[in-house]
Amino acid sequence: LQNPAESERLGRDQQARRELAREKRERGRALLDEGVPLLERGLALQPGNDSGRHALGNAYLRLNRPLDAERMYRECIAIEQGKREGARNPTVLVNYASMLRFQGRSEEAMPLIREAIRLRPRMLAVRQAAEMFGLPVPDPHLTTPPPAP
Repeated sequence: LQNPAESERLGRDQQARRELAREKRERGRALLDEGVPLLERGLALQPGNDSGRHALGNAYLRLNRPLDAERMYRECIAIEQGKREGARNPTVLVNYASMLRFQGRSEEAMPLIREAIRLRPRMLAVRQAAEMFGLPVPDPHLTTPPPAP
């Protein structure tokens, strides 16, 4: 048991931490609100910029705009499909699949994760996503990627 003075101090500390966390969330939200129009203008100037679309999709998702995020992820994937395989980035596949999973759309997400595994089985984000989806996690020490499930 704690003495009353210690309990009161702990209560003040917890309140201060909650307040600080709330302020950080508000500042982060304000930065995203300011950054989204900049990203949108940038994409208007460079419509083929897949990393800009990926960043905008992530920002939309954090701003609770899942339909806009999904559109950006799909467009980014379409741009990525036109690249040579070694240049493709599986991170967008992982982010899009994770969003779908949290929306209860795991069946739609599975092919995305399988493709990410096929592209970069050693990448940490891919390995973590595979575990999250209950897929076999490739051994990162393999010299060749395992066959796609």
